[in-house]
Amino acid sequence: MKSHQISAFFLLMTVLLSSTLAQDANGPEECCFKYFRGKLRIDLLTGYEETRRDCSRPGIILIIQKGKKKCANPRDDWVQRVKKELDQRLNQ
Repeated sequence: MKSHQISAFFLLMTVLLSSTLAQDANGPEECCFKYFRGKLRIDLLTGYEETRRDCSRPGIILIIQKGKKKCANPRDDWVQRVKKELDQRLNQ
């Protein structure tokens, strides 16, 4: 290989690696890949977060006491009720 080919190869590898690292920085932990199938009692929840817009599917991350998190489907009726009640509780 000629030196300019080797340089081009290393430049390409650097670009690909930095792109991969940048995607990991946003973290899949902020997206929901599957939803919790049950229902959670409101008294166990301390808050919620909506997933980022660039996630592959919409989701609500419910924050349970002691910092545990569960992903829920934002279209589920119980999730909408929980969000509304948490908003009221946290805005008082």
